[in-house]
Amino acid sequence: CFIASVIDKFHAIIFNCKKILFFLHLFNNISSNTKKANIMDNAIVASAVSSFNNSALMLPQFLWTALFMLPIFFIAWNFAGEAMARYFPVKKKRDDNFVFITEILVFLWLVLNHGNWLAIRDGIGFLPYLNSIVLFLLSKDIMARLIIQNPKMPSWWLVFDRRTKRWLKLSILFLFIGILVISVPDLFYFKALQVCAVLFGILAGYFRRKSSSPINYSMVIMLLVIAGITLQPEFFRFGQMGRMTLVHMIMLAGIVKLSAMIFVFRNFLPSDFIKDNHYKYIKWFMRLSTLLAFILFVMTESVPILLGFGISMIVTTWFAVKHMPRGASLFNLSNNLWAIMLVMFGLITIMPIITIVGIFCLKNNNVTKTFFKNLRNVMK
Repeated sequence: CFIASVIDKFHAIIFNCKKILFFLHLFNNISSNTKKANIMDNAIVASAVSSFNNSALMLPQFLWTALFMLPIFFIAWNFAGEAMARYFPVKKKRDDNFVFITEILVFLWLVLNHGNWLAIRDGIGFLPYLNSIVLFLLSKDIMARLIIQNPKMPSWWLVFDRRTKRWLKLSILFLFIGILVISVPDLFYFKALQVCAVLFGILAGYFRRKSSSPINYSMVIMLLVIAGITLQPEFFRFGQMGRMTLVHMIMLAGIVKLSAMIFVFRNFLPSDFIKDNHYKYIKWFMRLSTLLAFILFVMTESVPILLGFGISMIVTTWFAVKHMPRGASLFNLSNNLWAIMLVMFGLITIMPIITIVGIFCLKNNNVTKTFFKNLRNVMK
């Protein structure tokens, strides 16, 4: 809450500068003695306000938030080692813990961020179904991880007897269902769809009792959310003045690019299958295809085009991996890329805690300049 209040203060300072300039304008009017001077003051103040508003609208809200959160991100980077040693002592389980935190935050974000249904331009469309699919996957994995980890209950919970605990559980369940019902528009079908998706996800996770691969599963969740943002950016309050700017689309394409590289690095091994004389032409052809796909995505803001961009990145990365000599390990590269993907996802969704989780992942993997050098050697 303190971080949110600080962000709001800075946000108010930036976007309320017009009021400050207005008061300066009044002061200048009082001190001026001629009509000509008043006209000049009006022109200067109007020009300053217009310039500031135009420059503010050129940068997305998530970028402003990221700039103001830089000191907190710096603190998180410096104290990440101490915090992980205190709260996540088992290093092998840190990725699972990070994914668990991310999934809970995305779940709450999807449920509590439903106040923008009236802003949708093209009708509701496929968005409720995609949203229900993501909620089903999230609730299933969250429940499975709770069953596996079996966290200790707080001390105040142990004070109640069995009957009181049963009534508290039922109350929490009905409150949870009520929040799910309230968060969707006044259509019974969509309310029932979301509630059923979450409840069936909880049941699936309870009976499965086996968590999926943390990196692959979270990557699928983030890609589905990115698809929803591309479908209806105004629903997620993503974009400027009803459209996405170049900065928005670069961030979306960057996350898709990272996911494509992670997929290839984790599922294919270097084999020196493609020789240098063939790879030189294939490399530039695929880079040109990827660039054209990105340009087409900027022009159309279409999900199929973004999918085509991701497929072209998968093929490009696959050729690069198959060009590498045998025995090279790419597993650590994929883990670091996943951490960077978490950072970017937290930035565009304006969830700084997810960004801090990604910073913790980078610190946990001991990312240095060698990582970027190795990545450049793979993709060159």
